[in-house]
Amino acid sequence: MIPVSPVIPGEDIEETLIAKDQPPYTPLPAIIGDDGTVLTRWKCSIGDRLRILLTGNMYLWIMTFNQPLQPIQVDTKKPTYTTVFKFKDNVKDWLKSKFNLNRKFGWIRTPKGWLCWDFLTHDSLPRVFWTRGDDPMGNADKIIWR
Repeated sequence: MIPVSPVIPGEDIEETLIAKDQPPYTPLPAIIGDDGTVLTRWKCSIGDRLRILLTGNMYLWIMTFNQPLQPIQVDTKKPTYTTVFKFKDNVKDWLKSKFNLNRKFGWIRTPKGWLCWDFLTHDSLPRVFWTRGDDPMGNADKIIWR
């Protein structure tokens, strides 16, 4: 696999070339978001495509240098600028689209408790929290988003 540019074909987004003058590393075109999210695109060779088709496997090597592993995602769908970097600005719309939410507050039962949300204020981001037990309106165990 080789890194390719543009990272998102058809989108006019500024790219950064990581390791531009750092032999023996291959320069890596990337889009870097305000929150530090980095997006790259890789092109598979014919051999890579056949191997993935036949085995269904892909391996990801990450050098952490003994530091905690950062969240990663491997995908085959073409992202848009909005799906990559605007999630924080659109969290209310994202939750509504994923859960078909038409109410200003609510909850969803999960196997280990309740996922709750509160969109009562228009001036700030919604409060999304997790609570255990039988009462979804109980104290929040963990604030997920505020």
